[in-house]
Amino acid sequence: MKLITSMRATMLLLLMALTSISAWADNVTYYDPTDASNPTKTATNPTAITDGTTSIGTADTETWYYVSGTFTNNNRIEVLGTVNIILVDGCQFTASQGICVPSGSTLNIWAQSTGDGCGRLTAYQDDKNAAIGGEGGDDADGNGPDINEPDNFENTTPDAANAPEAGTITIYGGDIYVNGNIGGGDGGDGHPSNNKSGIGGKGGDGTIIIHDGNIVVYGNMGGGKGGYGHGVELDENRYQGGQGGNGGAGTVTINGGYVNVYGDMGGGYMGEADGGCGNNGSGYVSLSWNKVSDMIAAQTYRGTVHLLKSFMDMYEVVYEGDYEDGIRGDARIINKWLYPAGTRYDITIGGSYDPACLESSKSHAMEGAEIKLTAVNGYKVSSVTVTYADNGNVSVTDNQNGTWTFTMPAKAVTVTATATRFYQVSGSNNISCDVADANDKIVQNSKTCYRPGATINFEVTVPDGYIIQSLTIKDEDDQNVSYSANGTNAYTFTMPAKAVTMEAVTVRDFSELTLIEGTAAFTVTGGTDYGYDDGPENLLDGKYSSTDDSNYSKWVVDDVTTGCYVEFNTPEPVVPKHYTLISTNSYGGIIGCYPTSWTIKAKVSADKEWTTIAAESNNNTMSDEQTCHSYLFDFDNPGNNAYKYFRFEVTAVKGWEALGDEWNPTVYHNWLELSEMQMYVRGETLTAKDDGNGNYWATYYNGSTSYATDGNTTIYKGTKGDNKVLLTQVDDIPAGNAVILKSKVPTITLMQTTKSADFTDNDLHGVSERTLASDVKTTYSANTLYVMGNTASGFGFHKYTGNNMPANKAFLALSSGSSAPLRMVFFDDDDTTTAIESLSHDAAGQEGIYDLQGRKVNQPSRGLYIVNGKKVMIK
Repeated sequence: MKLITSMRATMLLLLMALTSISAWADNVTYYDPTDASNPTKTATNPTAITDGTTSIGTADTETWYYVSGTFTNNNRIEVLGTVNIILVDGCQFTASQGICVPSGSTLNIWAQSTGDGCGRLTAYQDDKNAAIGGEGGDDADGNGPDINEPDNFENTTPDAANAPEAGTITIYGGDIYVNGNIGGGDGGDGHPSNNKSGIGGKGGDGTIIIHDGNIVVYGNMGGGKGGYGHGVELDENRYQGGQGGNGGAGTVTINGGYVNVYGDMGGGYMGEADGGCGNNGSGYVSLSWNKVSDMIAAQTYRGTVHLLKSFMDMYEVVYEGDYEDGIRGDARIINKWLYPAGTRYDITIGGSYDPACLESSKSHAMEGAEIKLTAVNGYKVSSVTVTYADNGNVSVTDNQNGTWTFTMPAKAVTVTATATRFYQVSGSNNISCDVADANDKIVQNSKTCYRPGATINFEVTVPDGYIIQSLTIKDEDDQNVSYSANGTNAYTFTMPAKAVTMEAVTVRDFSELTLIEGTAAFTVTGGTDYGYDDGPENLLDGKYSSTDDSNYSKWVVDDVTTGCYVEFNTPEPVVPKHYTLISTNSYGGIIGCYPTSWTIKAKVSADKEWTTIAAESNNNTMSDEQTCHSYLFDFDNPGNNAYKYFRFEVTAVKGWEALGDEWNPTVYHNWLELSEMQMYVRGETLTAKDDGNGNYWATYYNGSTSYATDGNTTIYKGTKGDNKVLLTQVDDIPAGNAVILKSKVPTITLMQTTKSADFTDNDLHGVSERTLASDVKTTYSANTLYVMGNTASGFGFHKYTGNNMPANKAFLALSSGSSAPLRMVFFDDDDTTTAIESLSHDAAGQEGIYDLQGRKVNQPSRGLYIVNGKKVMIK
């Protein structure tokens, strides 16, 4: 009785043990991609593979297994006979030591479905054993040449080092990730023995057939890699390197699916060694496809590759026929994705809007291609949708930079968008514009576009010393767009529903500048001299003439290898703005000779340091080689600093070549010739007062600088007579003189001039800075001061009762007062308006006044008369 009970207990324990190892399912469906009419099949009572499974199948028998759930098996699983594994949807099975498929056995891998969500198998390589496939070769003693008899090379490999042939592996579907080889294992290492170096073992052969699925292989597909051959060292002076084994020869047939092999497809890679490598395995690869989503890539192909159908790459280059090691002539399929040729689908940009708002990177593409959509033609696109031909939606990514991307499905798609048209605003480089609301502006392809109706603010950059000559805004139909001022060089306009072009032309402002030239303006104090009559003073002698060669001189330096210079100064400090260099008139005989690199330095007094105010390097502006031609350049003087001393240095020239002797066929001459230098300097402006008769009046005094005026202004000096001031016209305003100015325009421009001599018989005075009136009276021993003004009595010099005399204005200083001034223009400045005393007009000429016909006039009215033999204007 006890014996029976014990036997029952033993049988129960055995049944429990079997149950923990294997489980059965009544039936499991699987997908067969080779049966288009009836792809869904059912396996009856398949056995479950668990984390404890060590072998599957039975020799010479076909068996069925399935995998479900998520687990890792840490055993190397051996396949016996023909084994079918179904990967249940959603499973994640990891074979950390791989699956052994020995010669004579077959492993078929199936999935329940296709696409996302199908089961996953991840297999890892176990040393030299394939991740899925044959075993690797064992490390063994080599049979290389004897180090004592190096010519006796047996060239045989020990059988133990060779990897055995693998069985057949067929994949029908599923996500298969292989971290190592699929097919043959790697050859074993060949170790040295008995003074013989090692020869690595041959990689194993393998057969792989793929019908469908997502297969990624981080190793070889087909043959295994050859083993490493180690060398032998007899002593420190003698060493014999080993020989690498040959790669295995695999047979790979791909009928469809996504296959990405990061290693070799076909034959295995050669074995390496320190003495010599083996040979790559020569396999056979057959590639085809069944559906447009099929994609194939391998880093390298070993052996013959036969394309059963036409493939193409991402650039739609078509590949057909046979390739050796992935190469045929200039065509290469190695490390390149192959797609089914002719399987491209249309991308249509359409809808109820202007299709010009978007641009697609392709008009038709293959499944899986990334398509970029870009907003163009001034459209601001707020949203994009992509749909299938049967109205299914495609996921679109907004890149937040005016572009959208989506992955091309295996169907034609239509792209639609919500867009608003903006219009381009372009302009010359000196115009910058923007809007207050950033939503009213877009930037596409470096072009700025604005929403119609937006307020556009823009500003013109005007360099120092320049003015705006013209400013135009036109739409694309060449119609003017109105604009208004919005500050200094700033404007605004309303954006129309058309593209807009703006142009601002700036030119140098010479309105307040005067041109200084000649010895009256410059004193040359030193410079590089040629040694004849063409010294540095000729550069600044003012004798330049473009029409009269007789009134002409030049500065010549025969060698500028070490540079040359000229130093000069002006009588008073000036504010330099521009300068001109005038070419020589000798170009007919000597070509070139113009400066290309130079500097101009300046300082306000002799004891100061030089400041560079102009610098040019490799400037070929004067390369047109015109004779007596003027070239304009600018000073770098943004602060309007005044200088008196100047230094012009030339460090490089465009010289000329001449024939030399037999030793020097050509000779280059660093020769410089210039005719003249001129400078434009800043002048001053005055605001004149209107006398009500279309004339504008002002007075002026400057103690240090001589000035001239333009053609709109007449200059007068004043001589005090009995109860009147007689005016005499003069040409310029020498430094230290006060004058009266009459102009046709309200703004009078004074330009620096070279005149320096005082004119005589001028009773007008002035001060350079605001001065107490009492101090002025003391200076001129005067009791009464008079200034020009306009009262009810008319224009005239009126008694001044203010406390301070304004700077740079003309006045009279008299020893006694007068009650009968000559009518003159009132000049309103500082506190002079309320300080003028009203006096009557002197209508009686006391010095003998004659009209222009010589007749004496007792009661002169306003006009031009002769007084003491001089022309006098009476107001």
